Amino acid sequence: MEKLKIELTDRAEIEKLFLTLALGMLDSLEHGAMDFEQAYRLFLRPYLSQYLENLGSREAIVEFFSDLCMLEDVARLVPNHLNASIESSRQEAFNLLKSIAADEQTEKFWVNNFDEQRSREHPFFEKATLIINEWNPAEIYPLLYEEYDREVFEVVRILVHNESVQEIAIQLYDLFKRQFGTTFDKSLADCEQVAHDLVQLKIARSSLINSSEKGATLMDLKKINSLTKYPSIQTYHQLGERGRLNDALTDSIGFDESNQAYIYEKVDGENSRIILLRTPDDEIDYLIGSREELLYAKGDRIGNPYGNIADFLKPLAEQLITSDFADEDWALAVIYQESYGGKTKASKNYSDRKTQSYRSFDAFTLNQEEFDRLLSLPPEKIAEWREHGNQPFYVDEQKQSLFERLNLQAAPLLQTVDGPHFPISLEETFAYLKKFETTQVGIESAGKAEGIVVRTADRKFIRKIRFEDYERTFRK
Repeated sequence: MEKLKIELTDRAEIEKLFLTLALGMLDSLEHGAMDFEQAYRLFLRPYLSQYLENLGSREAIVEFFSDLCMLEDVARLVPNHLNASIESSRQEAFNLLKSIAADEQTEKFWVNNFDEQRSREHPFFEKATLIINEWNPAEIYPLLYEEYDREVFEVVRILVHNESVQEIAIQLYDLFKRQFGTTFDKSLADCEQVAHDLVQLKIARSSLINSSEKGATLMDLKKINSLTKYPSIQTYHQLGERGRLNDALTDSIGFDESNQAYIYEKVDGENSRIILLRTPDDEIDYLIGSREELLYAKGDRIGNPYGNIADFLKPLAEQLITSDFADEDWALAVIYQESYGGKTKASKNYSDRKTQSYRSFDAFTLNQEEFDRLLSLPPEKIAEWREHGNQPFYVDEQKQSLFERLNLQAAPLLQTVDGPHFPISLEETFAYLKKFETTQVGIESAGKAEGIVVRTADRKFIRKIRFEDYERTFRK
């Protein structure tokens, strides 16, 4: 199958593409052709605004994509306002699109390269080059490393589009005969041996998990990804139009008299997770994921290059699998952390050198019986289990004890308050929030905090209170 690639380098063209995609997505959401889970999976990510900010886009465009990510909250909390919010976002996208001047010098056909395999970055290219150079079909001496580059581009195309060793061999023979004429004197049998070596590249790449060694299948991976995703945290006050808060509490629920409120700093970075798995031979395997995707598996069995989360957290994962925690009686354990600093959007609030760090904030484990039960369910039932709050998160004291024992850097507990004394109104809550304006997790510098997360000890009630939401609400 031909692969589509869109390659743009001009900022205005990138902005136009993003805005055009946003308009299509808004229409799809409004008419039910797409749900929010699909929208998030395909396009609607908070990383878009971060990318545009790094690109130097205008504040209005950056804020538009940041606000766009809140539509899911509107749909969940105030569904009767969703259509109005979509229409407002659509008009804003039109206006932003109109404000970007047309420029024939920078405008180019967006779908400019369907042939991704014709690139040195293709995963097969380097190893295919080594195979072809070792074969040296035209017997070139001395042979430069890039001597067959043009032919290797075509070899990779052949490999991507064919499965049969015999068919690949025939096309190799035709390719090199066409390129080198009588200088190429290899037989079809020679080409079949090379074709066999090339096919092994496809087999190796498709084997993300060795099921005989690790006891996991690709379907298991999808299910493990689903059951370990961290659930979205609702805002403390209801979200209204244009991202402004209403004075009513979300779901009309606050802290009751029997509960204490645990107030944690909300760190502004990228949600990540380390997933520990006990294998049938009682070894500990691990996966590293972002909020939505699995990025890395022990031994490079998954290679998702997104961001720097996996590279940064690998040493921590290796530390965990050799700790005494690995000796406890669980089949699956998940530790959640916010990876921040580095190249994240709010890095300047924590580091003036783009240093990266993390803060752990939640964890849960499953015994073998429960883990097996969940893996036996269809994917949609696992998602339903997760969305109904069934992940067995550690209670606060148990969680803090675990993080201390494992010497993990934890999100700071700022305060505990008796439930009835926690503020309820917008004004009181904003005033309370301002007590925690400076981050407690600065690396080389300590700028503005993102906000706080408030929760009960058992995490059955949890809400986020962010500066940007209250500042937007009270902005004149």
